[in-house]
Amino acid sequence: MKLVHEGLLEQIPHSGVRVRAITEEEATQTAEACLALQAMCVAKAARMAGEADVERFHRIGVALRQAVTSRNLTEFERAVGEFDDLVLRVSAQNVAGEIVGRLRVRIAHTERKALLRGSALEATALRYEEMIEAIAGGDAERASAALASLVAV
Repeated sequence: MKLVHEGLLEQIPHSGVRVRAITEEEATQTAEACLALQAMCVAKAARMAGEADVERFHRIGVALRQAVTSRNLTEFERAVGEFDDLVLRVSAQNVAGEIVGRLRVRIAHTERKALLRGSALEATALRYEEMIEAIAGGDAERASAALASLVAV
């Protein structure tokens, strides 16, 4: 019932449940809501990151570049997840993290398909590298702008 409540499944009377298809418009709105919360978190992370955090962000950047070079989508997604987790930890935004997590589950398939188009993987990696450099430099505005540019990818 929880998955029905979260909109991931739909209940069919006298039959059970099935995975609910989401429209392109719903996926877009979900992604926009996610990005708004993530922009707040990445800006706070840029202001709050310590030396050890910056080193970890740089290691994640290396992992992202290696995943792009080898065209390994699974490793790329793992590195992005690690980046997201670190941003949430550094920014101390636990509630935003819970909300973003629930929203991203709804659009994970759409995001994965988008990464497989043309040079989207490379372009996305560049945006993450821009965010990492902005966080390392303590530039909250630039970090948020790099995140917002992911919409265009």
